[in-house]
Amino acid sequence: EAIHTITWFALGGAASGITVMVLGSLGSGNMTGMLLGIGAALTIATFAVILRWGKAIDMIPMFALGCLIAAAVALPFTIDDLAFDTRHLPLMLLWAVVISPIYYSLFVVGSRHIPGGELMLALPVETIEAAILAWLLLSQVPTQQTFIGGAIIMVSVSVLAYFRIRQEHRS
Repeated sequence: EAIHTITWFALGGAASGITVMVLGSLGSGNMTGMLLGIGAALTIATFAVILRWGKAIDMIPMFALGCLIAAAVALPFTIDDLAFDTRHLPLMLLWAVVISPIYYSLFVVGSRHIPGGELMLALPVETIEAAILAWLLLSQVPTQQTFIGGAIIMVSVSVLAYFRIRQEHRS
């Protein structure tokens, strides 16, 4: 799939923002988290490629089944040792049962209509939204690098949106 020049610039800007965020957390010493983050990014990229490849097919049932299988595999590892404060359970359930399914369903449906490069720009925006929600609801203050990287990502996505809207108005 051909990627427009402006999309390449937006992807580069988003990658720069992510780099700023990652470099800001390198000193935390949590290499496991970093490796899991890289693995998650590769998995999501593969997911987007599969969605674009199967855009003629309704992929929501496949996605829902995959989520159920992943939850069933993960559940036994979480029952005895909850790694979170149970006071946050209602927020976690809201995220798991409402916000995340809506977001990913829109991602799956959008993959039929949005070019792959632009589709991938939705993911860093979702990461920023998650950091903002964690800050507002759970009092987890993001680092300065997170703010700077998030701003770079949002400017990149906003510039792309501006140019795409202008392009549509011309046609």
